[in-house]
Amino acid sequence: MRHPIRHLAPVAVLATVLALVAGCGGGNGVSELPKAQPPTTSPTPTDPDVTVAGVDSSDLDVTNAAGSSPGVNLSFASPIYTVTAASELTAPAQVQLLLDNALPRTVPVFVVSRQSAKQPWTYQPGRLMSDQRHVQFTTSRLGDLAVVVMDLDGALQSFQDDLHSRLDFSIDKKVKKPECADAKEARRDGYAVTSSIGRKTVFWCFGYENGKRVLRVVNRRVQPIQLAHPNVPVLPPTAEVPKAWNPWVGVMGDDASFLAPGRTATYDVDVEPTKRLLLSATADTTAQSLRTLQATTTSLVARLNGFGGPRHKPLDTMTAMLAKPQCAKTIGLGADKMLAGCFSRPKLVSMFGTQGLLLAKITTDPRTKAYLRQQFKAVALDVLKNGNENILVRRAKPDFTAFVGSFTGTSRVMVVNGDGLVYESASNTTAKGVTTQVADVTYQLSLPRVDNGVAHADAVVTKVKIYDKKAFKGRVPRVGDTGVFRLDKGVVRSPFVKRLYCDGKAAKKGTCD
Repeated sequence: MRHPIRHLAPVAVLATVLALVAGCGGGNGVSELPKAQPPTTSPTPTDPDVTVAGVDSSDLDVTNAAGSSPGVNLSFASPIYTVTAASELTAPAQVQLLLDNALPRTVPVFVVSRQSAKQPWTYQPGRLMSDQRHVQFTTSRLGDLAVVVMDLDGALQSFQDDLHSRLDFSIDKKVKKPECADAKEARRDGYAVTSSIGRKTVFWCFGYENGKRVLRVVNRRVQPIQLAHPNVPVLPPTAEVPKAWNPWVGVMGDDASFLAPGRTATYDVDVEPTKRLLLSATADTTAQSLRTLQATTTSLVARLNGFGGPRHKPLDTMTAMLAKPQCAKTIGLGADKMLAGCFSRPKLVSMFGTQGLLLAKITTDPRTKAYLRQQFKAVALDVLKNGNENILVRRAKPDFTAFVGSFTGTSRVMVVNGDGLVYESASNTTAKGVTTQVADVTYQLSLPRVDNGVAHADAVVTKVKIYDKKAFKGRVPRVGDTGVFRLDKGVVRSPFVKRLYCDGKAAKKGTCD
């Protein structure tokens, strides 16, 4: 309930009234009243609750009511004064409000104002007077006025605790390992895959799918990572970016895959013999800054919503922050630059209105700068210890040991060297002992493999010389022709000339005569 302020009558007026009453006696049997005596001392003047410079106190109407806490870490240090004047203020005027009790000079003081109880409070700084019982400020409009103080230590502690928890250095134990088809087939032909020992950044699998060797990677951290994959194609579907991490995408660039927590990317890792591919999971300085910016923004918005004003969404706030060049250009430059470019007092007021003054007390406090420096270092150390996981896909030089040797038949010879290069020369010999050349064919083997004791390899013709086309019942070999080279128990059937060739042991059995 609001109670009207009582104004004391001046002493001189009170004395005059008493004197007039005394002069009305005499006659008609009415006894005279005792003559009024002037007071021996002057009464102690009452300290007015509200004063407005340039406005007479008699022209002010002031009522007050107790106010409950407007939000977390905030409390009223005065009643809520409802002040009206006989006429509207025509210019900004200094106003003083009386506090409930004297305040320490170190307490952050704000004046809140509104035109009616249905409107939100607006904030402005207040100046604690030398008596520590009054707060002075300047305003152009009267209405509901009050003094609010902040528990800065409590607000700072809540902010720091919240920020640290949002940086979150853990892994998500719910993330499952990806699955790849035909892992045994994928590791044939000299393929091998290794990754950094002791790192817990990603899960991966290696497989053979749709005629390709694939590497599938999933982020197991609770923070986004970058997966650098130079010269390694990404296979569809591309990794989905959840809405919570959308602000990062426009800043990170396209040099690496952006993997949000729990998201998967698949890569085509087919490679030529003796070649290798390296994929690196990490978080560079840009990602580290975005991680800290998001945690800081979310924690500040939580404080702001706790202060009791209009509610804000962390995602929208961070998007708006990064849309401002002064903030965006500080990404990757450390804690001090980020504080100055994104969270200075003018920028917070521009972003949140007068409520930004409350947040500025947190962001401009020296303890915040020191704390953010520590968190930047903690994030960098986390990346150093748990990030930078490398996955190496390599393919060894093909092993043609099972094919190396000389193979013969009647009027024909085949030689296979250690690099899988095959030279074949075939001739025909008549019954009269006349020999005529048929063809010289050179071809390269690849993908050597042995299944159930039978050696196979893919073959492609690299050079050919045909001497007798009529010797071929079918198509004459040409450069670029492909086939399968098969060696079974010392016997080779030429994939192009279609003749048998035997090693020494098989030749003794007369197989290739």
